[in-house]
Amino acid sequence: MPAAADFLIAVGPNARLLVDEAAGLMAPEAVRHFASGDEAVRLVPSLLAPGDVVLVKGSRGMRLERLCQAVALGTTRP
Repeated sequence: MPAAADFLIAVGPNARLLVDEAAGLMAPEAVRHFASGDEAVRLVPSLLAPGDVVLVKGSRGMRLERLCQAVALGTTRP
């Protein structure tokens, strides 16, 4: 059975096209775009519930390691 993401978190100006394409394939609330990695680190954990599968996408220059770590460490929503 293929895995499916509960959320697509796209970061940076170059990720906008991905968000536009995914919007037709996923629930609107499951597709989020953030201008910066810092903004995503601040807001994403509050969107997630335990067990959510998250696809994080952005260029290497966005330095998304902190975001991935925040997602892996847990969520703030029950």
